Amino acid sequence: MINRFQSHLIQKESNKGEAQGYAGLSYPLFPGTFGGRSYARGLLDVIRFLNEPRMSLAGQTTQVESSAGFEEVLPPWAFALQVAGIQMGTDIGESATLKQVKTAALGQPLNDWDPLDPTDLDNALKGSLLYGEPEEGFWRVVRHFTTHSEDDNLGKTDANVWEVRNDLQRGVRTLLERRFGGQGIGTNPQGVRYQARASIANIREAMATYLEEKRADGIIVDSQDEQGLILHAWRGLSVKINGDVARVRVQIFPKTALNFILIDFTFQIPRFSA
Repeated sequence: MINRFQSHLIQKESNKGEAQGYAGLSYPLFPGTFGGRSYARGLLDVIRFLNEPRMSLAGQTTQVESSAGFEEVLPPWAFALQVAGIQMGTDIGESATLKQVKTAALGQPLNDWDPLDPTDLDNALKGSLLYGEPEEGFWRVVRHFTTHSEDDNLGKTDANVWEVRNDLQRGVRTLLERRFGGQGIGTNPQGVRYQARASIANIREAMATYLEEKRADGIIVDSQDEQGLILHAWRGLSVKINGDVARVRVQIFPKTALNFILIDFTFQIPRFSA
């Protein structure tokens, strides 16, 4: 089922429909025998197998109030949908990390791990599991992971950064298709629509305008190099046309969110005199 879901997301993108998927499994963190049933793979094994920036995987149950007014414990797919709902309600590029989940409690279906146990927490974080932890009377998302666990590239490990990528990809494709094909840029006196001339210069101009709009909106941001010099939010724009195929390449710095906050105090002992 998970493999089919992954294939659906990949196929959807190939058909001009970028999407992010959320799934849940009632698996242990690691392989083993629980409740008389043997699990050849654990959650972290599935995540490594998927290694998919389009998908997030949850493994906790969520306790919510049913339509009849009773508290009900739902499988991990329900918690995955709760996080998906949080992300849908945020601005593009804003993360569900550390956001509160509307649940009475999150639990581990097989009671094989604890989100507050340091070892389990370390394994879950390193394994890119989407999970929640208790915090001052409520539950919150620890980090809005995708199942990409191959490296620590935020553009693939964090769903909110991948969301920026999807937004830019859809936006650029729509802009270029409409301007240089499709609905074009206007109509002639006879009422026939016409397109902008698909030259390298025209495509570059359209791209530059679009990227500056995204920079002004904060979707892409300026950065700094090792020497502290400011790097523009986008650079290296390249346009090539070969026959009826135009290829556009550009490097961008996407908006990111904070996953960790480190605080260092330097103590100066007070001195008094009279």
